[in-house]
Amino acid sequence: MPEEGSEEIRQRRRHSIKWNNYPNDTIPLWVADMDLFAPTSVTSVLSEAIRRSDLGYPSKELYDSYLDAINRWTKRRFGYLYERENLEPIGDIVQAIYWAVSTLPGNAVIFASPAYPPFFRSVRESKKDIVTTEMQQIDGVFRIDIDDLEEKALHNRGSILLLCNPHNPTGRVLEEEELKEITDVAIENDLWIISDEIHRDIVFDGHRHIPTASISPQVAQRTVSLISGSKTFNLAGLHAAALHIPSGTPSELMRSIPKGLLSGPSSLGLLAGATAFENEEAWLSQTLNYIDDNRKLLAEFAGEYDLRATIPQGTYMSWIDFAPQLQSSQAESAHRLLLDRARLALSSGEEFLPQGGTPYARMNLATSHQVLKESLDRLKPLLHT
Repeated sequence: MPEEGSEEIRQRRRHSIKWNNYPNDTIPLWVADMDLFAPTSVTSVLSEAIRRSDLGYPSKELYDSYLDAINRWTKRRFGYLYERENLEPIGDIVQAIYWAVSTLPGNAVIFASPAYPPFFRSVRESKKDIVTTEMQQIDGVFRIDIDDLEEKALHNRGSILLLCNPHNPTGRVLEEEELKEITDVAIENDLWIISDEIHRDIVFDGHRHIPTASISPQVAQRTVSLISGSKTFNLAGLHAAALHIPSGTPSELMRSIPKGLLSGPSSLGLLAGATAFENEEAWLSQTLNYIDDNRKLLAEFAGEYDLRATIPQGTYMSWIDFAPQLQSSQAESAHRLLLDRARLALSSGEEFLPQGGTPYARMNLATSHQVLKESLDRLKPLLHT
């Protein structure tokens, strides 16, 4: 991975919202995409398609190659196969979340908080009730409170459980026993499961991702799985993802929405995704090692400066509690404090919690070592106060 400073990355990523949303003296560590280079096989195949002006509507063969590549990748890495006939190509995961939340039965959607902001928006805009269960931090690890989940599920039987694994923003990767407990609650209370697994490939040593649908046939029959290579291979702007809709369940209602109301994946997104899933396991391994070095750098820094940073088991995000720094300042939130005093743009904690998220911020670690070191240097004066 070539080392780059913030100005080099800014010049290279000139069309990225990540690098255009704040003034040039601010380092952006917010939105969930990588500053690292995409795989060369992907850029080569895209360049060749553009050279040929092969930019029309995608063919059936291109759709099939993308979905087949996803399933082969899933089998190799996770030992699981989705029902191929029930894999649907879509534009992006947020679209699928809205689709599933709006269409599946039930008046409420249960999910763990802190949570990915579109979870809140999709439920609210679907006119359903938001029911959150607060994750508990035990020995530095965030866990879903099963007792609280059971209580919330009992009072909202027949509704929806919205999972995110690996979890955004805490970086938690659910262990098999935890996932079994969670899905048992869903079965006992007739909950339909929407499983957002967009970060499934970003998992570090000592942890492994388990597809929710793989827990049991009973779980698979009530689980809508959301998958994509956008985080895995840094392809978010190309818009290609997939969801698995099990047959013979109320999730079949999702198929009743006219296709014309939904944006499909782009031809370049399908091509890029299929190419990456077929060819780039070695690239992913190298990229995980690179991001892991950033995880270790943050962990060392947090220990030295008493920063309350969660070191992710999966994803490339760290959920950080800036309460001590906020208490000693006049800032209205950690996000504002970091912008004004350190010229750092992290994702604001208020977006991830139903209320009271001002001390928190989410840091994106998928950047160059040089940029992360410069960012941590900017934090030091705040941590000395």
